[in-house]
Amino acid sequence: MEIVEKINKIIGGVSAFSLIILLTPAVYADTHTALSPSYIDVSSAISAAAPGDTVSVPAGTSTWTSKLTITKGINLIGAGIDQTVIIDGYACSGAWNDYAFITYAPSDLPANHPFRISGFTFNMNYKCSGIVLDAFHVTLSMVIQTKIRIDHNKFMNSHDQALSNDGMRGVVDNNLFYNIGYPIRSASGRSDAWWDNWEGIVYGAADNNMYFEDNTITGIVSLVCDCQEGNRYVFRYNNITSTQSWQQLFDMHGNQPAIKGCFGGEIYGNQVNASTYVRLLDHRGGRALAFNNNVVTGGLSIQVRDEYDVTVNSTTNIQPTYVSDSYFWNNRRNLTGGWNGTTQAQHTGDIPKENRDFFVYFPTMTFTGASGMGCGLLANRPATCTPGTAYWATNQSCADLTGMVGINPVTPISGTLYKCTSTNTWTAYYTPYAYPHPLRGEVDTSSPSAPG
Repeated sequence: MEIVEKINKIIGGVSAFSLIILLTPAVYADTHTALSPSYIDVSSAISAAAPGDTVSVPAGTSTWTSKLTITKGINLIGAGIDQTVIIDGYACSGAWNDYAFITYAPSDLPANHPFRISGFTFNMNYKCSGIVLDAFHVTLSMVIQTKIRIDHNKFMNSHDQALSNDGMRGVVDNNLFYNIGYPIRSASGRSDAWWDNWEGIVYGAADNNMYFEDNTITGIVSLVCDCQEGNRYVFRYNNITSTQSWQQLFDMHGNQPAIKGCFGGEIYGNQVNASTYVRLLDHRGGRALAFNNNVVTGGLSIQVRDEYDVTVNSTTNIQPTYVSDSYFWNNRRNLTGGWNGTTQAQHTGDIPKENRDFFVYFPTMTFTGASGMGCGLLANRPATCTPGTAYWATNQSCADLTGMVGINPVTPISGTLYKCTSTNTWTAYYTPYAYPHPLRGEVDTSSPSAPG
């Protein structure tokens, strides 16, 4: 303390506590560089890393004959697409615990460490699924991981998923999915526990969803992405190419006797290149927004349906498992053309019901606030409204999607969805979450500078 007192006199009375803070060495995360892209060198570097560290993998090609499990939040960074190439030489059995080439299963879920994989080409060689983000390996875990980023990778040659998200949240961006029959899966969750305890869909929220943005997806055989068992997703500003004679792109499962369905999500600003008919979404359960998506050439529609009565496998969540609070507007063909609208199928009773459970905007109709949806300047929103109807207030065009769709849009979509919450009362209900996703700028893989 005598030394501290003397220094305090010199620098004008800085407190001893402040001085201790100033004299404490800064702690920086470490970078561990694998000797090569081989499995043994990469796994050894990962073993040496602590949560928050970066494992750097050099350029080169390596075939891994073992699958990789990562149990701590690290940054696994390759030299770039087609620079660091990992080929799957391990044949997965397909069992629930042996279907993925790389598994992220953090041992310390409450810590919610950031996790990132970037800069690789993963050639699954038709042997395994690619990466699984496993948030349910701990019995009845209710801890949500919200700092996940999977970016700037190429996934290729798999009849099954390139990425399976089991309940984690963050952003998946700037990836190339090539020749993947069924690229994304949002499933394999703790169906009852998640539905009864997790927050339902909150449109436009930061940590409420996994965001997929600025990805290029080609060679689809089945779906782009499905969702069930208490999961959710947001797909925005992606380029999707379909070569099938008939293609269904997105799915949100409904309630079923053995498992619960999807909480729901958002689909907007996507560019779909297809030669024939496209069903944008098969909406079987949960809440959904689907708007400002464009398909080249082919027809475009959304199917809304229910499979089982609401009493089957019910939930205590305030959000019902069946389709509810869902809105579809301004989806287009060739940027300015119309779309085929929605088709509807009811299993029992009247669920789902248009203008109660879901609402649709058609530009050829004059919106009075009595039913359906409207789109235009806020000043043109009707003064009167029926509860449940909605109005997309925007300064952008409601007739032309030029510049607003596909990867890295020139003009990202902006506006506010107003919902009629009671007779003649409009309430701001939704605005799109910040784009690009903030996690895309929070991870710095460069070496830290020397302490000053």
